This record gives sequence, structure tokens and C-alpha cells, in this order.
Amino acid sequence: MNYYISQGGETHLPDIGRSISTKRTTWWSVNPKVAKDDRVIVYLRAPMSAIVAMGTVLDDHTVSGAKHGWPGHQLSHVRFEKLFDPPVPIAAVQEALPDWGWPKMPRTEAHIPDQYVAPLLHLLHVRMQAADLPNEEAVNARISSDAGFSDVETNRRVDHAAMEFVRHTFEKKGWKVEDCQEDFCGYDLRAHRGSAELHLEVKATPDTSAGFILTANELRCAETDESFRLCLVRHALHRDRKMEVLTANQMKRAFALSPIAYIGRAKPSKTHQ
Repeated sequence: MNYYISQGGETHLPDIGRSISTKRTTWWSVNPKVAKDDRVIVYLRAPMSAIVAMGTVLDDHTVSGAKHGWPGHQLSHVRFEKLFDPPVPIAAVQEALPDWGWPKMPRTEAHIPDQYVAPLLHLLHVRMQAADLPNEEAVNARISSDAGFSDVETNRRVDHAAMEFVRHTFEKKGWKVEDCQEDFCGYDLRAHRGSAELHLEVKATPDTSAGFILTANELRCAETDESFRLCLVRHALHRDRKMEVLTANQMKRAFALSPIAYIGRAKPSKTHQ
């Protein structure tokens, strides 16, 4: 097993969080030499210059990122297990591993030399304990609770039932439905019927009172993609489940969208004359 650094952007944090909470894999930019079961440690250069997550490579080989909107990159399916909150600053890595060159000049998709793997993992582990970092189950439970779900397993069953219900409902109406959850596109299903195309983001609740999680990427898609539709499935685990199909404007009129996390950035210093 090898360990690699992979650089991410601020906008990718919701995708990592969603991957953890739903146990779904996601396409991720990786070193071309990665192999199945290698580990990926995500470094975020801006705005914080810190290590933010860790995951596992699931593919035996990489693919070109061009068709996924990442030209010049090689991609692999990655399953993220840890989200470091708060992130581990690169300065802490430099202090703990002064002989390692990478923290002094971070490079994208760098291989972590074997002699630095154990001390780096120890540093991350210590930081996790010091910050009382929630493990995978705690992250899932927190997100599920924010959405009004009762537990992680119920959340998973609800999501699966809703996805199948939306797919079958559209297929019965003559649509050809394609799963694109792993394409970083801001929606779950792509539906075609003749020349028409809809981009379906599936949200599910176990009852009528629970809310749902909408990532920053999904919200951007809703605001910029005229084909975007929110498919909200109520009582997803019941036989009498119902589905609402909403445009972005209808979604914003029907629901109050509230952020559940923020990123703190240093304010620019003011010059006094």
C-alpha cells in the first residue's frame, strides 16, 4: 500500500463530506501510479493550506479526467473515510516532519515516501484526538440528524429507496435514465426522452417533516442549469410514497435553505493612513 497527496479545492469539500455521509465513491484526481487500496490524503492549498481528508483508491488503474471536466488529470474512484475538522495546517506538518521536502513546497499528487508515512499518520491521529474529531459514524449521524433522519442505516435505506422510485417513475413515463452520481455534476440521474433532457437531483425523507441536505455543488447546479429538477420523495420507505418534481425556482420558494457549516478565513488587514 502506498500513500499519495492529492490537491483539492474549497468547492470539493461538500463532495468529500457527501461521500463520507452516504458511503458513496467519487471520482478524484490522483497520481497516475496509484493502485487499488492505496491511500489518498487531500491537501487544500487555498484558503487554508491544510490537510483536510483521507480516502482509499478503489480502482486498479486511472482514467483520463477530460471527459469528467478535469482535463490534464488522471482520475480514480476514491472512498473517503475521514474529514479532518478542523483541518491540519501545513505548518504543523512542517514542524513535525522537518526533513520532509513536500510540506515546504507542496506538489499535486505527490507520493509520500515510506519513511514519512507512519509519522504523518501519527500526527493526523494526534490532531484528530486533540480536536475530538468525529469518526465516520459520528459524521454520518450528525448529517442525518441535521436532515431529520433517525439514524445512519435509515438514511441509507431511504436514499436507496428514493433513487429506485424516481428511476422507475421516469422510466414508466418513457424516459431513459442514467445514473451519474459519481460524475461531480451536481445531480444524481440524467433522463432522456426524445430531444428532452432532465437532470434529476434525488432527495428523500422518511416522513413529511424531515429536511434534506443540499451541497454547494448541487445548489450551484440548480442555479445555473435549466434542466435541473429536484425530485423530493416523501415517506420513501412506505408503499404510498409520493414524489414532488421541482425546478430550482420552485425549490427556493418552497424551502428555506440554511447553511450547516462555514469556512473561516483570515480577514485582509486594513491599511491605516
